[in-house]
Amino acid sequence: MISEQDLRHACRQEHRAILVCCAQWDTTGGCSSALEEELQHHHIVLSVLRDYLMQQYHEDLHQ
Repeated sequence: MISEQDLRHACRQEHRAILVCCAQWDTTGGCSSALEEELQHHHIVLSVLRDYLMQQYHEDLHQ
């Protein structure tokens, strides 16, 4: 099980990384393949974190 503090930290890190990608997109006026891959990676990580949170929520709800 992941601690709530670690989970919050991971979410903040991913959010910041996505903001950096968005800033790069704005300055270059487009999306390079490397930037697209990086955004896809962060999307996957956030999806995993979301699924974990949902699982924990349902487990807590049924205790």
